[in-house]
Amino acid sequence: MLPRLFQDLTPNLHHINKYKYVSPQSTPLDCLLNDYWWQPLSEHIPLNIHPNTLTVIALFFSFVVAYWPQQLFAPEADRPCPRIIYLLTALAYFAYQSLDAVDGKQARRTGLSSALGQMMDHGCDALTTFYSAFIICSAIQLGLGSNTGLILSMISFQLFDYGWYEYRHGVFKTSTGSSSGRWQMGVTEGQWTVIILNLISFLFPGLWRSTLVDITGWRSLGWLTLNQPVNILVFYPCAFCMGYINSVEVKSLYKEVTAGPGASIDADMASKKNDLGHPAITSEQIKRDWLALGFHLYCQLALCLSNTIHRHPFPVVTIICFSGAQVVWRMMVASLLKMEFQMIDLATIPFYSTSLLAVCKAFGTGYVEATVLWLLAIYTVAMALAYAYNSMNTMKTYLDIPLFVVPEQIAQGAQKATEKHATRNLQAAAAGGRETEATIRENKEEPKPVLETKPVSETKPVSETKPVSEKELNTTAGEQPTVTPAAASEQPGDQKNTGGETNGETNGVNAETNGGETKSNEGETKSNEGETKSNEGETKTNRGETKTNGDDGAVVDKQLAGDVSSPQVVTDNGAEVTTTSDDK
Repeated sequence: MLPRLFQDLTPNLHHINKYKYVSPQSTPLDCLLNDYWWQPLSEHIPLNIHPNTLTVIALFFSFVVAYWPQQLFAPEADRPCPRIIYLLTALAYFAYQSLDAVDGKQARRTGLSSALGQMMDHGCDALTTFYSAFIICSAIQLGLGSNTGLILSMISFQLFDYGWYEYRHGVFKTSTGSSSGRWQMGVTEGQWTVIILNLISFLFPGLWRSTLVDITGWRSLGWLTLNQPVNILVFYPCAFCMGYINSVEVKSLYKEVTAGPGASIDADMASKKNDLGHPAITSEQIKRDWLALGFHLYCQLALCLSNTIHRHPFPVVTIICFSGAQVVWRMMVASLLKMEFQMIDLATIPFYSTSLLAVCKAFGTGYVEATVLWLLAIYTVAMALAYAYNSMNTMKTYLDIPLFVVPEQIAQGAQKATEKHATRNLQAAAAGGRETEATIRENKEEPKPVLETKPVSETKPVSETKPVSEKELNTTAGEQPTVTPAAASEQPGDQKNTGGETNGETNGVNAETNGGETKSNEGETKSNEGETKSNEGETKTNRGETKTNGDDGAVVDKQLAGDVSSPQVVTDNGAEVTTTSDDK
């Protein structure tokens, strides 16, 4: 029977296999709550709890705990409820918002993320979002009427725009604003608006009904209550801004479709839209569907402006919420299964007929009985639940996955994976700590003192320093071997001078090799056995004396124990003189 009432989903079920979760753009409040509340909360949820179970519990908090008490105590939302009701609503909505945020994280933890879970999550959110309009009106005691119609139209337009965006681009948006994410207003901000308003009503029960003359002392504004300027200065501008932004997005979508595949207006989705497999969307389809959407919004506003909602609030609110939620559900199914979306079907006809009858009653040409309203409300709820059951059961059968039970093997596997991941993180942290301690200990045990040297303009810095052997130094310095003391005594007198020049050049090579840097050993001692005098200053040498040859400016460097010090180059009467660089 059910497949005959609704569109057959079987030919398009194979598109579910292409489903892939795409995270929407987050608002600053989303990022803040995710880091400090949602992520820690998701880690404490047992892995044997199915994500859809969290979704249903969240719906229970938002619909049964938050909406029903206010409906019982203030059905027309124009008088205050007991203070405990506002506190209960705020806590219930906070619980709903938290569970709604972590059910997706639970699905990814258990590996049960699927198109079925996405539809169930967004379907429950759509129903809760419609009821949140009446919770807001009841919290600030605005009453059912034009204010309710305004807030409801804003929410409906927003949801339909998100659904259309998902139908076109495959991503269900949760916020509206700048593309950079800096100025965003989304679902989370709306939920916290409901929470804050109910907390204010709990803390200050008579605030919204107090006149402005009591608050400001201005007698000219004595006829205004606080909830009226809040409605005018807050809700009306928000409704105008949201409507304008959504209209711009619809216009961009229309231009994108009419411009062709190669001229996408949305640059971020240009690379994705050709791979989604959605049916071709024509400009005529956009015009037809959005005209139907405009008619739907008109019917909502007509019901809110008529006296019918004041005389029979509960059935009228039920008809509005479930008919609007079912439109969003059918849009989600069309997006997941790549089907053609139909705005009007059998389930929404009673809603439109009720609105038209209410308009006729307002003009005195018709009559709407309470019995008819209750029957239409029951019919709308039954058709909406039947459509939800039919679509989810069809997807569940095709995917062959449980709807509310986590298989034992999946739960155990997810638990092992979680423990393994936690163990790996602990090991990595411990290994990093040991490595850090070893590095600090090594640096403490083997300090390497470095002496500061004066910069010399003639010295050429070298980027890389390599150890040079004594043989290479001697070979580099003019290709002459090192002269030993015994050999020096057997050679002529000028050979000593040559050896001095060789040692000087060797020290020069060492200076260029070390790039002007001075290295000292721990056992090296400093002595003042000799001094070298030059035109620019005095240089103290380590364990040796340097004598200046006045004839050619050469230097004879007497090294002790084979030590080679890093030199500096100074000028003595225009000639280069090599001295050690251990200046003190």
